[in-house]
Amino acid sequence: VVIKDNNILMEWYYNSHTRSDINDIRSAGKSITSLLLGVAIKEGLVQNLDQDVYSFFSKEKYPSIHEDYKQIKIRDLLDMSSGLDANADDWRTPGNAGQWMGKDEWVEYLLGIPLAKKPGEQWVYADINAALIGAIIEETSGMSLNDFARKNVFAPLGIKKYYWYTNAANQTVAAGTLFLSTVDFAKLG
Repeated sequence: VVIKDNNILMEWYYNSHTRSDINDIRSAGKSITSLLLGVAIKEGLVQNLDQDVYSFFSKEKYPSIHEDYKQIKIRDLLDMSSGLDANADDWRTPGNAGQWMGKDEWVEYLLGIPLAKKPGEQWVYADINAALIGAIIEETSGMSLNDFARKNVFAPLGIKKYYWYTNAANQTVAAGTLFLSTVDFAKLG
């Protein structure tokens, strides 16, 4: 699909897929989470990228929040240089998505993951970074990331048919599991 000046210039589907099919956009969902962070900043829910992660989560609500989160800035999450003990290529790290994504509630678990390195020093691909950005948006907006996206981005763009996995605690997987049609994905581009 090629869109220019709000007009579809070219559209072609393969392998029995059609315009109405929704597809898993995989880790490109992290870019949608970043876009939603921009909306949260515009709305004043987040002040800037240098805010520490700890400041968004109360100790009363999340008693296991690790003090290390005072050192991690939102910028570190966006850059995947948070320093958290998480690595998508190493399932043994406590922050690996396989350790938390299937839980009915994962924010409490994620906030207990300690640092393995100093924030900002090393890039390590890990879903925990986007998940924490999503959790910040959920915490400040009072709604799931799924609902926040629907209200602020999807509905205004006419995106009606999509699926974004949200667990039993109304927490959306901000690192992926977003299914969109090709045309709707192109609208976001």
